[in-house]
Order: sequence, then structure tokens, then C-alpha cells
Amino acid sequence: MRHRAALLVLAISFSSQPLLAQDSWGITPEIGSARFSGNARSISDETLSGHPDGASTWGIRFDRSSRRLRLSVGVLYASTGVVFEDDQVIAGIKNALTLLEVTPELSATIFHVGGGQLRLHGGMAIDRWSPDGDNRRTALGGLGALSLEAPLTPRLNLAVRWEAVITGSVFDENDLPSTFERAQGVRQRFGIGARVGI
Repeated sequence: MRHRAALLVLAISFSSQPLLAQDSWGITPEIGSARFSGNARSISDETLSGHPDGASTWGIRFDRSSRRLRLSVGVLYASTGVVFEDDQVIAGIKNALTLLEVTPELSATIFHVGGGQLRLHGGMAIDRWSPDGDNRRTALGGLGALSLEAPLTPRLNLAVRWEAVITGSVFDENDLPSTFERAQGVRQRFGIGARVGI
């Protein structure tokens, strides 16, 4: 399934090249806030789960854009902890994980708002997790996002973005107690940045 998703993104990228013939380049530095869920769940108690803690994020995105379509690659960094919680109690470990994420994606303008534009994004997420003192692991998944860009100057746009990423679990089997099992990981993130035309 993961290989099929990768091939789909590549196919869309190559098939879109003629539409991007009259294109421009851009770079978008961005800060944000991420919230995680899923990743591990109790076998006996459905209210008990384990996941990375919420985190601040820093990222940068490089893109090639036409009037409607845009191909881009983003790089995201975050440092976070791990929490286990149910509906009454929460326990965690601080600074247990670092995340380096690469996101190739394709986006399209779906609505113009004044001088700005609302964009719909779809692509892949390649997450490289580095647990403190442990082996690194990679989780692959899909990304969907909405962004709003508003012009500040002819070459500078304010960019506000909400995204959701679904990947495999950040945990390995031997990370978890025998009463837990791995689960799909979900990350939601809100970010704000500035796209600079280059």
C-alpha cells in the first residue's frame, strides 16, 4: 500500500509537468503547533492510549508553482515527549522523541478570496523518529491539508495552514507493555509562515 501511494505521487508529479510550464519558485519558512493521537492503545481498556505529546514545529517548504497547481517538498522538525493517558489520568516522559519529516505534495487553488487563495494539498509523509538513546525508525503515511495565502507584497504572501497526517505507529512492538498494541498514528498541525517568491 505504501509503495502504491509513492508511485501515485510520482505519477501525478510527472503528469503535471506540462501544466507547470510557466511556473515560479517559492520558499516558505513556517512555525506551528502539532497534536498527536493514536500510535498505541490498550488491549483491555479502550480509553487508555499512548502517543507523542503535543509539540511546537519548525519547517520550510520549497515549491514550484503555476497559476493553479503547485509541486512542493517540505521539511519539518519537532522535539516532543511521550504520554500515556485515559479519560482521568495522564503520565508522560519529556523530550523523548525528535521528528524529522519530509512531505512531497501537490496542491491546487480551489477558491480565490480577494487577492488571496485557498489551496487544497495532498501528498506523502515520511517521518523519521529518533527516540532518546534508541534506534531510529521510519513511519510512512498520507497527508491532506488546507492553506490560505494572502499577499503582503508582490513577492511575499502570508500563509496559514492546517494539515492532517496519518502514518504507521511511532512505537516498535518492544517499546510497549504486553497490555498495549500498536495503532495508526494521527497528527494534526496548525502552522503560519510566509511564502517568498524567488
